[in-house]
Amino acid sequence: LAAIVAVVNIATNARRHRTLVQLRSEAVKEQRRRVVQVLKTENETLSKTLRSAAHSYCDGNDLVEYPLPKYDKCPSNSTLNIIPFHEGMTTGLRYVLLGALMSFQESRCFAISKDPKKPLDLLSSSILTEYFEEIGLAHDDNFVKKAMMDGRYEVRNWKQLLSDVMLSRIEAIKYDYHTFAYTHPKHAVDGLTLKRDFLRHMWHLLPLYRENVCITLKDEEIFDTDYIALSIRRGDLSKKLESVKTMGEYIRETERVLPLIFDKGQTPKIFVATDDCAMVDILRSIALIGLSSPNVIS
Repeated sequence: LAAIVAVVNIATNARRHRTLVQLRSEAVKEQRRRVVQVLKTENETLSKTLRSAAHSYCDGNDLVEYPLPKYDKCPSNSTLNIIPFHEGMTTGLRYVLLGALMSFQESRCFAISKDPKKPLDLLSSSILTEYFEEIGLAHDDNFVKKAMMDGRYEVRNWKQLLSDVMLSRIEAIKYDYHTFAYTHPKHAVDGLTLKRDFLRHMWHLLPLYRENVCITLKDEEIFDTDYIALSIRRGDLSKKLESVKTMGEYIRETERVLPLIFDKGQTPKIFVATDDCAMVDILRSIALIGLSSPNVIS
């Protein structure tokens, strides 16, 4: 009798186990179905948004809606602010953005220096001047030269921009921003929106690069196809060798996810964001050998 009871218990537990496994399997399938549906909806929405933004950018509407600030309209005898451009594109641009908003609110023009350790060595060539229209006053501008000669300048410290919540333009604080160079159209705009909108006024690609971007965007298929995005950081980060991933690590990780994203025989598409364009050429050359010749777009 004990043996029979044991067998019955084993059979019951086995059926219960199979039922639980089946329920879990169905739950996983349902979860995956929901995830796929959410991703599909988000992809369709994002595709429409990106497509609309690309058309606006390349049709020239963006330039009309977000013209460059009037950098040179400060009072003639006002103090010149000097904003050091720090290492790292994101960090450097952040300080320039906050420094510009601060300068305009002080009724001051500003110029950018190329080295935080040499703030009076004004910027004449950098990634900013190479790819973007002039931000602030040029180093050879007459106002800049006269202000430097007269000693009418002040080097601004990045710590001031971050320690003062009014100057760091946080989202919780509202602003009425009206200056000689730029006026935000909204009343009581939050700091985050102010920074985002002003950045579009300040950050204009030079015509050559703008044209190249728009040539790429004409291939509207890029908004609808699957892709892999790689962010390959070099530049100033290469000084911290322990933080830098090797190219082999990027390749191995890309090879790992390729079958999960692309069907067999499909040409993979890879977008590469990097501060070292040599990495794009390396990726393309390796890809020809080991990655089914993907379309690598920088």
